[in-house]
Amino acid sequence: MMDEWNRNGSLRPDPAAFDRNAKEQARGQALEQAKQRAQEQAKQRALEQAQRRRERMEKRKAALDDELDRGLEDTFPGSDPVAVTQPPHSARDKYKH
Repeated sequence: MMDEWNRNGSLRPDPAAFDRNAKEQARGQALEQAKQRAQEQAKQRALEQAQRRRERMEKRKAALDDELDRGLEDTFPGSDPVAVTQPPHSARDKYKH
């Protein structure tokens, strides 16, 4: 019976199986590398968005500081403090015919 198995090749390794395993491993490695690239790209995008957000906030702050400085220069001799924001409208502010 052992001789029959050896003649059939049932105990011999299948070279095609090795090729399939190598292809599956290569495919798995390629998928893992693609995942890592995607994660790095997402991380880079997040860093760029955070940088743009910081730049926008700095521009807003600079604009408010400039507005405050102009308000201070225009009202320097006055005794009232400078208001950067406008007060809300009241009922008396409505347009009258």
